[in-house]
Amino acid sequence: LKLAREKEDKKAIRFFILNQGNLLVNQGKFTEAVTHYKKALTISKEINYQLGIARIYDNMGVAYAQLGKYDSSMKLYLKALKIYELKNNQLDILRAHNNLGNMHVRLKNPKKALKQYQKGLVLSRKLNRNDVTAALLGNISHVYITNKQYPQALKALRESLSLAEKENDYKQV
Repeated sequence: LKLAREKEDKKAIRFFILNQGNLLVNQGKFTEAVTHYKKALTISKEINYQLGIARIYDNMGVAYAQLGKYDSSMKLYLKALKIYELKNNQLDILRAHNNLGNMHVRLKNPKKALKQYQKGLVLSRKLNRNDVTAALLGNISHVYITNKQYPQALKALRESLSLAEKENDYKQV
């Protein structure tokens, strides 16, 4: 970071500050992480790094969710989604839908959660991302279980398990 600052390399400075924020999140220091993310966001805006801005919105959304500030998290995820859509970044669009679904679950909006998860599911299948599809199906089944829609939950879980077996990756189920 010191060398990047000496060379006035804003992209590198942004990278180091962002990763410090990520490290703080991993340590459970969410408020401090947000401070770092805001600094990285300012630099990203200065250099007009749109995908970087969107990813920082995502990271800030995670930190705010951990702080229980779900409305702030939701707004940041929506901002990120808008940028991903402008850039037509399909994988990030699908992850944004998953994040939004997770926030709707926390906000007790199961119908909105399902809608977001299903949007992500369409993209994950289109991109042939069985790992993400399995995770989304797991999330969908959780919503169905919460709503006591057991047949739908079982169907989603079975498909999730089938994909996990195909990929030999059970951590998403």
